[in-house]
Amino acid sequence: MKFKKASTVLACLCALLVLSAALFADDEQKKKPISIDPSLTGETGIISTLVADSLPKGDFSFGFFYHNFDREITDLDVNQYAISLAYGLLDNFELSLSVIGLWQVDYNRYQEGMVYGSGRRLSAFPFPITTIEEGLGDVYIGAKYRFVEDCGSVPGIAVRGFLKIPTGDENEGFGNGATDFGADLVVSKHVGDLLLTANAGFTFLGTPEYYDTHDWDIGNDFRYGVGGKYFVNRNFRFLFELTGASAFGDDTIPQEDILDGRFGIEYKFENGLRMGIGYTRALNFSEPAETPSGAFAMFSFSPWSKTYCCRSPLTVSGFVRDDKGQPIPGVTITCEEGTALTADNGFYTLEVPCGFTGTATPAKGDYSFEPTSRSYEDLQEDQPDQNYTGTLPGPFTISGYTKDKDGNPVAGVNLAATGLSGTSSDDKGYYEFTVDYGWNGSVTPSKGDYKWQPPKRDYSKVTKDYDNQNFTGELPPPPPECDCDISDVYFEFDSDVIRKESAGELAKLVECLKCEPQATILVEGHCCYIGTDEYNLALGEKRAMAIKNFLTERGIDGARITVQSWGEQKPAHDNTAEETRQFNRRGHFKITIKK
Repeated sequence: MKFKKASTVLACLCALLVLSAALFADDEQKKKPISIDPSLTGETGIISTLVADSLPKGDFSFGFFYHNFDREITDLDVNQYAISLAYGLLDNFELSLSVIGLWQVDYNRYQEGMVYGSGRRLSAFPFPITTIEEGLGDVYIGAKYRFVEDCGSVPGIAVRGFLKIPTGDENEGFGNGATDFGADLVVSKHVGDLLLTANAGFTFLGTPEYYDTHDWDIGNDFRYGVGGKYFVNRNFRFLFELTGASAFGDDTIPQEDILDGRFGIEYKFENGLRMGIGYTRALNFSEPAETPSGAFAMFSFSPWSKTYCCRSPLTVSGFVRDDKGQPIPGVTITCEEGTALTADNGFYTLEVPCGFTGTATPAKGDYSFEPTSRSYEDLQEDQPDQNYTGTLPGPFTISGYTKDKDGNPVAGVNLAATGLSGTSSDDKGYYEFTVDYGWNGSVTPSKGDYKWQPPKRDYSKVTKDYDNQNFTGELPPPPPECDCDISDVYFEFDSDVIRKESAGELAKLVECLKCEPQATILVEGHCCYIGTDEYNLALGEKRAMAIKNFLTERGIDGARITVQSWGEQKPAHDNTAEETRQFNRRGHFKITIKK
């Protein structure tokens, strides 16, 4: 029996849904937004397949559904629409109301009997099509109660009941004049970015008068549906579903089983408006062979509907950077549920439970942050990009004056600061540096031979301005003048021994050479004319060497001393008389001072 085959298919699909829920029982991804929007007959769902979730208390959803079905062999072209309203009486209990109408219905009256007989089996049309007019049809009243919410490892479970009130004009073909009622069991589960749902139930059909006149038994229906939504992102989704019905009881309808497939896309705006379009096709249709197909379009408006299936914990995350875009590590983000610390790259993640309401506040040292805090109310999803910009106080100035010991300004003093460009004091001796918060370093003055007090100023973790950071400069006293006016020293006749009275003059020469450490000296040895030239040259050299030895013995570097003998060649006095000749037996000095 076809009813048994359909039941087997449904059982397999439900088993697949439950297995998927079990496989993802530990899935702690961020929650996925569920569309709480009316389906074809008013209850919240995907297209016509129901989901277990319901509108929260006091919320409503309005929807419009348009459905076109075409089958060329019978020249059947049906445009159907539904106006739906759903309302949350309680957080887990929902009421719905839907009015179904027809628009631009065309068909070949030669095939009238076949259309009548199969009208109930064309997709979602629960009555025979007997009109080419336009108008409102029957009214559906529904109620859905959710036992278990689709969160955590357990799928959502709900039961739905409905009643069809035959308000459509039977004579005009907008209804069949019979009252129907039924109930469904609904199961739905989120698996990552995918929402899967299945429902199954029974519809007990009243017998239309038209069927009685033809001696037809309409029977009852076992109905089923599976569907899903894939969330590409928060707003854009793909839709797909299979819905079917199998007649059971003493029915004489040619088309015992129907199975329709639909797929489409939808976009949901942040204000609650949803718009979708798609394609529908009958997948199991008896002779004639051509399969009916068509299109659908829908929109709904749920201004206050919430987003469900919030999975704890949710994350509030972002970056904390300074005003130059550099990360600030070690910032503490505090909220009522705990704290988080920014990493080296400035990133933080704060875990909060579903429905969190509170404030997150950053803090670190003397930093001020923009914004100063972030407030959250009834969080239902992760909150990325919760960024902060941190700013330290400052910049700060370090300033002062460079003066001499008498308080007079010293201009043009070079001042160097660690890690900063140098500066110079102006005509008033004033200088200034600009430093960032927490600067560490030294300021050091320099100019010529000035000695400064203090020699430098050290700073650690600057958090304020520093003024009157003065330096006092003093020039060193000028060095004493070296007395290098050295007279000749004299020797006895035919002697190279330094006389005692010459030692004082040579001691003066030693002091001169020490006072002028860069100076060099030429020591000349001279003789009178008595003796041969060769003898006097040798004697003059001995006299010069005696003087050199005197100097080196008293610490003068011998490399600075050059000796030369002139013998009798350069007399300084008259050689004809002993009174003057004795002054030619001398040592003479030529001192060269290098600057």
